[in-house]
Amino acid sequence: LGDKVVDLHVWRVGPGHMSAVVSVATDETQRNSRFYHAVLGRFMGLSHVTVEVQPLQTAA
Repeated sequence: LGDKVVDLHVWRVGPGHMSAVVSVATDETQRNSRFYHAVLGRFMGLSHVTVEVQPLQTAA
C-alpha cells in the first residue's frame, strides 16, 4: 500500500521560511521520523519540521 499522509499543516514563519507538521502512517517499521525529515529536506523553504510516524493499521 505504501505510506499515507494522515495530517499536514504548513505555514509561513518568516520571509523565505516555512514550518510543517506532518503525520505519516506506514507499514515500513524502519521508516522513523528521521527518514521523513530526510525526505522533506529537499524542500529548501522548510525551516522547521515536526514529523509523527504511526503504524499504518492504526491510522485514522
